[in-house]
Amino acid sequence: MKVKQMRDQELKGVEQMSQSKINGKKLNKRKMKRLSEQGVTLVALVVTIIIMLILAGIALKMALRR
Repeated sequence: MKVKQMRDQELKGVEQMSQSKINGKKLNKRKMKRLSEQGVTLVALVVTIIIMLILAGIALKMALRR
C-alpha cells in the first residue's frame, strides 16, 4: 500500500515539475515521467546489487567455515 502511495506522490511531483524549467527548457509530462522511471530503475539496480553482495558474503562465509 505504501508503494502505491509513493508512486502516486511521485507522479504528482512529475506533473508539478512538468510546469517548471530544467536547464532552461520546459519539459513536458512524458519526458518527466521517463526521467522519473529512469530514477526508479537506478534505485532498483542499486538495491539488487546490494542484495547480491549480501548473499555472496553469506555464501562465502559458509563455504570458508567448512
